[in-house]
Amino acid sequence: AALLLVGCAQNEITDISPDAAPPVGFKVFTDAQTRGLITNGGASSVNATGIQTTGFGVFAYYTGQSTWASAAANTAPNFMYNQKLEKSGGAWTYSPMKYWPDNKKDCVSFFAYAPYVDEKVTSGRNPTFSGSTAKGYPTLTYSVPDWTEYHQDLLASVPLLDQTYENTVGGRIGFTMKHALGNRPQRTAQNRTASSAGNYRN
Repeated sequence: AALLLVGCAQNEITDISPDAAPPVGFKVFTDAQTRGLITNGGASSVNATGIQTTGFGVFAYYTGQSTWASAAANTAPNFMYNQKLEKSGGAWTYSPMKYWPDNKKDCVSFFAYAPYVDEKVTSGRNPTFSGSTAKGYPTLTYSVPDWTEYHQDLLASVPLLDQTYENTVGGRIGFTMKHALGNRPQRTAQNRTASSAGNYRN
């Protein structure tokens, strides 16, 4: 299944510096269906884990004072590409730290998914991602296992487009995560069929 997480020329990020701008921070909310869980084999499974354990990935695009609608077709994830966020000491942390543009009206658009998957892993990755130079909405391709016991929840955020420091609270981005595979059929040993492709855009 392909999940579409849903600037001008590609923008160069030349006006962002830690001395002049505050860091980009994050917080996460989940819908009632997932209750914050990323699970293998159901929420009651002994190997059920939370987003705090698995972390989540972020794609972010700097478009200057252009909107995402006008710049997306020509903009790659030039601000963050599958940046891993981890819970540490009650806060979401990541490295290297990113800072808001010096011009507080400049826009950055954010997309996120969970659980985090390292794109550097050469085999067995699920989902896989569009490349770091691909322009437009990031695309995640997820293969649904035939056997239900191997199913894993996949969450995708509501896209946060055209974010500026001025329209956040203290420079923090608040993702709302949704269950991306809620409409997928359950497959068991009695109902094992080939996976079908689908497009998802939140």
